[in-house]
Amino acid sequence: MRHMDRYTINKEERFYIMAEDLIFKTDKGFCGKAVDRLAQFEAMFEALVKNQEMMSKELEKMRLEGKSKSLRFKEMMTKKLIESNMIIYFKMNGIE
Repeated sequence: MRHMDRYTINKEERFYIMAEDLIFKTDKGFCGKAVDRLAQFEAMFEALVKNQEMMSKELEKMRLEGKSKSLRFKEMMTKKLIESNMIIYFKMNGIE
């Protein structure tokens, strides 16, 4: 598996951008590759949380309909558990 290219370095429990071309200030705020990556992580985290809420509702509906032994229910429950673990891992690393 290929490792992610790091844009930051950790020094004394603080994170710093490694190169000047990864982030720069404009009249509207900051932009650059590091900002883009941060935005992607935030969007992914929000999508995971939103998907958890949607799956919880759908699983409850299926339970009430007596479909808790169906393949679709089991697949959705598996996906919910996997994504829940991803959210937990993000939170354990200070991302929430």
